[in-house]
Formats: sequence, structure tokens, C-alpha cells
Amino acid sequence: MAALSKSIPHNCYEIGHTWHPSCRVSFLQITGGALEESLKIYAPLYLIAAILRKRKLDYYLHKLLPEILQSASFLTANGALYMAFFCILRRGLLTIYMANLATETLFRMGVARGTITTLRNGE
Repeated sequence: MAALSKSIPHNCYEIGHTWHPSCRVSFLQITGGALEESLKIYAPLYLIAAILRKRKLDYYLHKLLPEILQSASFLTANGALYMAFFCILRRGLLTIYMANLATETLFRMGVARGTITTLRNGE
């Protein structure tokens, strides 16, 4: 059991980000890619949901974009923190757990301090 908690003898370039040796460049590339993909996912999803719910013009002008950006930023942070923790810790399973735990903790801290508003029925 103790062998499972040991660090992997390879560096993060050989295991995690094989396309570029720099952790910083790989982190930025993952973050950009995660942002792009999350916007591709959430923009049509929220737009279709708003159309099907027959929302008023005020919703489209003032609330749709913040909701899309909030969801996209959460997914982007999840992907970016995964790469950051992977390079820092170099322990695969712990990285996945810590990235999810860190984003959930940051979200709950933001809600508790009033900087982030929750979505109705969002949890």
C-alpha cells in the first residue's frame, strides 16, 4: 500500500504534457483549450435552454452571458487546475481529486463571501 503513495519516477513532461516540455506553456495551452471547449459546450446549451423556456429580452441582454461565463469559467478552472496540480504533485489520482476539490472549495468560498452568486437549482 505504501508503494501507491510514492512519486512516479518520471517527470511530468513524459507523462502529462508530452506535446511541450515547459509546464507553463502547457498550462496556458490547456487553459486556452479548456476555455474554448467550455464555451462551445455552454453557449449553445444555455441559448437553447433560454429559447425553449421562452425567456424575455431582458434575460438575453443581462443574464445569459454571465451564466455562460460562470459555467465556462468553472470548467476551465477544472481543466487548468488539473494540469497545474499534475505538474506540481506528479501523482495522477491525487491530482484528479485535488483539482475537483480545489474548484469546489473556491466556488464555496466565493459564495460565502458574496462574490459569486449561485444559480437557482444549480447544486
